[in-house]
Amino acid sequence: MRREGAVSRLVRATREGRLLQVIGNRIKRRPVANHVRWHGAADQGDAVQALTTWGREMVRDKPGTILLVGSDDGVRRLVMRELSKSGVALAVLSEDELAHYDADTPVAGVLCTAVDVLGQARIAGLINAHPQLAFLRFEYVYGLDPAQRRFAQWDEYAETFFVSPVLLQDPNPYSIYAESLHHFEQKCGLRDFLDLFQMLTELVRREVPGDIAEFGSYKGHSGWLIARSLQALGSDKQLWMFDMFEAFPDEQWGVDQFWSSTHAVDFGDVRDKLAAFPNVRLVKGDFTQTLRDSAVQSLALAYIDCDSYRATRYLLDTLPDDYIEPGGLMICEDYGHPALLGNRVAVHEVMDGRKDFARQFSQFSGLYMFTKLTKGTA
Repeated sequence: MRREGAVSRLVRATREGRLLQVIGNRIKRRPVANHVRWHGAADQGDAVQALTTWGREMVRDKPGTILLVGSDDGVRRLVMRELSKSGVALAVLSEDELAHYDADTPVAGVLCTAVDVLGQARIAGLINAHPQLAFLRFEYVYGLDPAQRRFAQWDEYAETFFVSPVLLQDPNPYSIYAESLHHFEQKCGLRDFLDLFQMLTELVRREVPGDIAEFGSYKGHSGWLIARSLQALGSDKQLWMFDMFEAFPDEQWGVDQFWSSTHAVDFGDVRDKLAAFPNVRLVKGDFTQTLRDSAVQSLALAYIDCDSYRATRYLLDTLPDDYIEPGGLMICEDYGHPALLGNRVAVHEVMDGRKDFARQFSQFSGLYMFTKLTKGTA
């Protein structure tokens, strides 16, 4: 993911209707932490400021020691210095010490000072498996992994428009996407949709049995795109859209807690915008509770866009054996988003041990796609 300059951020914010929010944040000197959460740290200073801000919030909400885990000595040293000025109690742990840590005093939360994605994933996995720490607030910063700079340096196709086979289809996905923007603000990204459209086309072409399910629908943009694509492809597959359709529930896992009670949704508005598609069913509620009670029998595609470790882990524990048809797909939309560490941890915890799914990560969109192998090929 390329780092944005200040001007680029303002241009993007204008396009997304967030210009006043961004300007307000700057005028109030609202923390870099808010920006770093979603767009990454531009430099070590950003990382230290964000981690320090979150550390102070941790002890304000839950008095106790903050655990610092991670191998980047520069970031860790500066965070220690800043938090020590505030009188915050700190404990520095290695990954091995973290795995065997036995808290005999209150712990306020965990700050990960590793900047590499592998180290962050290892630490988050250790935290999630720790009975005393899994439900404490956990924070990390992305954007400083050297691989990100190498990618930007070596990417010879950064400005290239590839000729795609989807341009030969009528209607093509660009037309469908443009149509969607008459009804929705841009929430499902174009890159996501172009990859998703190709997968839908393949499922229809191969006549894979089963319905389509989206887990995490938010305001309905991606669901509308799926329904409209099925219509354009001449498919009568049912689309099930599972979501709270209110806001995120209170998330207990530490790696998920920043989601709690965010992303408010007007259910009536979503329902009205999808009313034109008779094959769409909206299932309101936490799908870890509603899926089993729904009428879903089998799935050709599960589009997993639920962000959190808790929800992703539930789906990956449940869908592959009980719902996905041979030849069917699971798409983890969130995997490539740097902010969604919990989602990545859940994916690897469950899917790394399975040999009955072929997998492909799209460097174009960030989608991680899993195809269930047909019977006899596992």
